[in-house]
Amino acid sequence: MRFGRIPVSSYKLATFFAPIVIIFIVSIYSLWPLISHPGTRLPNNGDDLLITWIINDNIHKIPHDLGNIFNGNIYFPYKNTKVYSELFLPSALLAYVPVKLSGLPVLAYNSNLLMGQFLTMLVVFLWLLEMSKDKTTSLLGAVALGLSEIRFHYIAQLQMWQMQWWLMAAWMIWKYATYRKRKYLIVAFLFTLIQFWESLLPVYFILLIAIVLLIPKATLLKRDSKIIISLGLIFFIVSGPVTFSYINFWKEFHIQRTLRDAARFSLGIDDLWGKFLSPGLYSGFIVVALFLRKKFIKYPDFKWVTLLLFTSLIISFGPVLKIFGQTVKLFDNIFVPLPYGILYYVVPGFGALRTPSRWIWVTAFAASAIIALILTKIEKKKYKLKIVTFCFLLVFIGSSRAGDYYTVPKPGDYPEVYQWLKNRPENSVIELPIYSWGNENSYKELLKMLYSLEHRKSIVNGASGFSPPEWEKLVGELTNKFPDNELTDKLKSMGVELVIIHKKDYDNNKLKLIHERGKGDQIWEDEENLVYKL
Repeated sequence: MRFGRIPVSSYKLATFFAPIVIIFIVSIYSLWPLISHPGTRLPNNGDDLLITWIINDNIHKIPHDLGNIFNGNIYFPYKNTKVYSELFLPSALLAYVPVKLSGLPVLAYNSNLLMGQFLTMLVVFLWLLEMSKDKTTSLLGAVALGLSEIRFHYIAQLQMWQMQWWLMAAWMIWKYATYRKRKYLIVAFLFTLIQFWESLLPVYFILLIAIVLLIPKATLLKRDSKIIISLGLIFFIVSGPVTFSYINFWKEFHIQRTLRDAARFSLGIDDLWGKFLSPGLYSGFIVVALFLRKKFIKYPDFKWVTLLLFTSLIISFGPVLKIFGQTVKLFDNIFVPLPYGILYYVVPGFGALRTPSRWIWVTAFAASAIIALILTKIEKKKYKLKIVTFCFLLVFIGSSRAGDYYTVPKPGDYPEVYQWLKNRPENSVIELPIYSWGNENSYKELLKMLYSLEHRKSIVNGASGFSPPEWEKLVGELTNKFPDNELTDKLKSMGVELVIIHKKDYDNNKLKLIHERGKGDQIWEDEENLVYKL
């Protein structure tokens, strides 16, 4: 070997790992400064706190209390309150070691943010690489997706951020359709199960991609019909606890999302250049569109990806077409119906979904794939290098990153009342004042949930994707009438043992009245809180 010459094996090793290292660096760059303090910073002061509580509650129950995995300690005395939202069990497994080693609940969220960003871009890169056989354009597609506003719009909603599970399942379905090997079908099945235990909506993403890829493969499906039926039965059994928990929840509270709900949370045409505006992804897509030629249409991967892009975009528009928050009507009278309305009535479980706009994520993936596939087909290498370099610049100039954050206390800095409560024999608590979701102070309910991870008591308080109607009624009564003897009796009959009063959230007159009514029952007090025993 001549001095200064890199061995071929080392060069291959470097070129193999270089894109992975770049993806990791981009992941850190995109989430900085949020993850510079991963144990105390969160991005939104809302859903992220709820998800932090869910993941930590899961971690607390792994592995010895999995029988109560659906039962959260909020909304006492209601049971199985974790099914009011998503389950996030795979995220809990990913965060288990970091949280156990650090003792920091917020690390559960941020460790998943970083792993989710890295793994999502990595899976997209590897899949595009297998389709295009071009590392550079595949890396461009993956980074364009990872730095898009479509992605960062969901930074506080981990169920949409953690895309690696459904992308892995979809990739394996593509491999099964391409190479006709059953092992890929089995791996796809495993990742679909993982996704099911994380969050339900992306399972429908997998289903759509499977339909797009496998409908033309009727002979393949017929060949493997027995294994497909067997995997379906296994899926039914393993997913059964989740499925039946949700079914019981829907039956108990008569949950039914209407088409009006779907229309309300659907994508408006203006959202494409509004809240989902992704300059890097869009500009890259526009540039490659200039190179689109008829010969590209012949490529099988270009066909199905393009079909996926338009199909998912139409689904994201929901049951009717909207713009600027208004339903588009022809001749001021006739609305424009879309296929989502049919899916709502025909596809099992579809009627329980609330937010059609989230299908834009599938559209974004398809757009990133088209960017990689078209650039790969540019034949002149020097010309291609210039275009790819230009696209990379557009992606980074138009990139989105983690923006504002807020600070959450470490367990050692929680209010003193929770340290005291941890050692009390009572098991059920209500903290007052109490707020329902949508109130400007509802974030305080989320903080109470975070603090409950320390003391582990059941609390009447709570915040989630759903609140029981009777609980909402109780919140209204406590807000308007407390302190009141009749309400006190009601709390006792519910099994509530302790009442924590947050003094700073009441005016002096109300506090004086609370003191008078609770005379003789007070068992603890500091500058911030009072505690009464019922």
